[in-house]
Amino acid sequence: MAKIIFVALHLLFYVNARPFKSPDFVSQWFYLQSIPGRERIDVFHHLGEVPDLVQVQVRSISSNNPGFIFPAIGIVPRDDDEIEPRSGIVYLYNEKMVTISAQSKNNHYQGRTIYTENSNYWEGPNNDDSFDCYVRVRAWKTSSMPVPDFQMKNIKIHAACEKGTDCFYEKYHGLKEYPSMVIVRTKLLDVNSEFHGFISDAVGSGMMVYENNPIKRNGYVTYGFDFERFRIWTDSSEYGYVFYGEDGTRITGNFRSGELEILAWRSSSLTPTIKETIQLGVSPGVAFDKDKSIPDLSTTEDIIVNLWVK
Repeated sequence: MAKIIFVALHLLFYVNARPFKSPDFVSQWFYLQSIPGRERIDVFHHLGEVPDLVQVQVRSISSNNPGFIFPAIGIVPRDDDEIEPRSGIVYLYNEKMVTISAQSKNNHYQGRTIYTENSNYWEGPNNDDSFDCYVRVRAWKTSSMPVPDFQMKNIKIHAACEKGTDCFYEKYHGLKEYPSMVIVRTKLLDVNSEFHGFISDAVGSGMMVYENNPIKRNGYVTYGFDFERFRIWTDSSEYGYVFYGEDGTRITGNFRSGELEILAWRSSSLTPTIKETIQLGVSPGVAFDKDKSIPDLSTTEDIIVNLWVK
């Protein structure tokens, strides 16, 4: 039995490890580089359906973090037009495959596979500045997942709204508690794109955003939730998208609209087996500890980490 780990970030880290069925599909590890022509791979999962849960793991091969796994993301953080470093492994998926791309170079600056920063903006231990990595896919079918306590499908969303309020969506889940596990994802819609019908997993926070810039464009769906509702945002600016990938990745689809799906589980539906708590941040006047490590909760790699920020 694999374990699933959820991390809830408030003033403390709360880590819960829970029994969870093993993935229905686990790929081999694939070598990826942030170099044009070597930055993309299509991994066929042969599940015959769109997985309910997809995890793309990025394994570092740097000397500072050898073997550490970083999660890939379902959006492109930004394009290659800024000289400032950028990184992130990006993925989309459908009923046949998972397409993965590193941040490479289109017409300006090369990206990285993993970048934790070590410059004037941040300085700390175990920084990672990598141009290559290994990636693998793990995927779960609907029948292998616990039945969600809340599910809503086919929510029409779009970007580049005439009014900013039209790019904001609020949906009530009725759980009367913070969900312990959440999946928010968008089915991308553009019949002229090779990625029409692919799924993009939303993210829980923003990234670099440009304001009405015709050259540097945004593509994102972000969300947050409390004990009774979800709130979802897309880019309302003239040049906004729900997914924008053509400038700096090999996932070249650009999408203005899609269909959102939300799935959520109560804590009681995912009974905890292991709990850990560590302090996050400091009290006034106390020196900040830059290195935050969570003790090992499992002797295997069969874990999923969710990080909630309150």
